[in-house]
Amino acid sequence: MHSRIVRIVAVALLGCSLAACIPPETTDQRGGDREEPTKEDVDLSEYEDFDPAPYAEEAPAAREEIEHDVPARLLSGQADEGVERTVRGYRVQVLSTKDQSAAERAAAEAEQWWGKQASSAPSDLFSGDGMPVHTVYRQPYYRVRVGDFTSRSEAERALQFLSPRYGDAFIVRDDVTVTQ
Repeated sequence: MHSRIVRIVAVALLGCSLAACIPPETTDQRGGDREEPTKEDVDLSEYEDFDPAPYAEEAPAAREEIEHDVPARLLSGQADEGVERTVRGYRVQVLSTKDQSAAERAAAEAEQWWGKQASSAPSDLFSGDGMPVHTVYRQPYYRVRVGDFTSRSEAERALQFLSPRYGDAFIVRDDVTVTQ
C-alpha cells in the first residue's frame, strides 16, 4: 500500500510540474479568444509630442530646369553610336605578293577602281566613306584586302561584286574596325 501512495504523490507532483509548463489560456474572462493589439490598434498620438507646424515647407513656385554635363547622346540612349571598335570579322583579299611596291600599286588601283564603280555597288555593302583598302604585311607577303565586314554573308556579297575585277579574290578572317 505504501508504494501505491508513493505513486499517487509522484503523479501529483509530476502533474503540478507539467502545469507550470503549459502556457496561459488564450481566452479572455468572457470565454472568447484574446487578440494581441496590432500597430493599427495603437493610437500613437497620445505618445507623440512633436509638432511639425513650425517646419512647414512651401511648395516650389515653378518646375526648375536641371542643368548637367551629360552629353545629349547619352541621355537619348545612343552612347555607343558612332564609336569605333575592333572585332573579329571578314575581308576580301585581292592580292598577295612579296613585292611591297606591287602591293601599294594594287591598293591604289583598287581605290581608283572603286571610285568609278561606287555608283553601281549596293549601297549597304560599303560605307559612305568608300571601300576600305588595307595592306597587311605578314612575312614574307604583302596582302591587299578590302572591306570591313562583321558577317560572312556581307563578305560573300562583296566578293560577288569584286570578282569580275579580281577573279582570284577570296574571303579571309581578320580583325576589322566597325562603327556602331
